[in-house]
Amino acid sequence: MVSQLQQRNDYSFADYSNSCWFIDFALLDINIADTNGSLIGRPYLTTAIDIYSQCCMGLFLSLKSPNHQAITQALRHAILPKSYDSEYNLRHEWITYGIPAGLQLNNSSLTNSYLLQDKLSQLGISIYSPKSGSRLNDSFTEKLFSEINRYLSSDALSNQISTDNNSFLTLGVLEKILVLYFVDNFNQQIHNDSSHQTRQERWESGLGSASKMIEENFIHTLLT
Repeated sequence: MVSQLQQRNDYSFADYSNSCWFIDFALLDINIADTNGSLIGRPYLTTAIDIYSQCCMGLFLSLKSPNHQAITQALRHAILPKSYDSEYNLRHEWITYGIPAGLQLNNSSLTNSYLLQDKLSQLGISIYSPKSGSRLNDSFTEKLFSEINRYLSSDALSNQISTDNNSFLTLGVLEKILVLYFVDNFNQQIHNDSSHQTRQERWESGLGSASKMIEENFIHTLLT
């Protein structure tokens, strides 16, 4: 059975971690290259944000405009436990994972996708569609994507990429940079409504119960 779309004009129901995630998309202000150094375009970033804690749960990079696959790939990354090797140079761990109770997308046409609704229904995820004029998370993600673009245009980017002629900003390199940004920077920032907890700490303390059991093979198969 496909999940029934529910309209909400507030987020009072998002009162614990993984109660509802918000998925949004942005065209980044940076060009990437292939392994030969030829520019191939600007990538789209899809992020999954936990509304309660403001933690970034997962992401997906692609040269294609936002589509069904971008959502499912970002969801798969967000839902499953994450681990990274030493190449990522992380000081923290990306500890967030789990299956959200609800999901909201900043794209009405994708929200109405029967195939997407069917996949979410199999995971027990409800889709929340905001009423007109009540997209409370727009300003948050607009600020987030603005911060990311500033980060990518700063010295922080050049410091992480070798300047020799055999090194280019590929999609893979950019993914490493963004993982580092979200794990060691964004998720470690103080939550807007908390004077003492980081976003990651708020996510940890806000888990109402043990996370749902995740069958990784099922998630990989379903969210392709």
